[in-house]
Amino acid sequence: MKLTLALVKNHLRLPDGYTDDDERIEAFMASALREVADRLCLSTDELAPDGDVPDYAIAPVLMVIDRLYNYSSHVSTVRPYDVGEGLQWLLNLNRDYSK
Repeated sequence: MKLTLALVKNHLRLPDGYTDDDERIEAFMASALREVADRLCLSTDELAPDGDVPDYAIAPVLMVIDRLYNYSSHVSTVRPYDVGEGLQWLLNLNRDYSK
């Protein structure tokens, strides 16, 4: 599945036509892909060749983006929630432990 800006903005429940944070969201998308790939002991190219993210990794990537976006200083002053355990549980289902 392609990880697109439109998919992420829909996940974040941003209004149609809202573009103020597009660059920030795209940076968060790259960071989230790196974090998920790192937790799976993969490179981002191995995780998402040609930009296609495996279905099993979409939810974890969106969880990380949600955390980064909704708890960044421009949106909230509340301390970010930790997605570590839930994220790791989802990823452990598909991690190749031989690497």
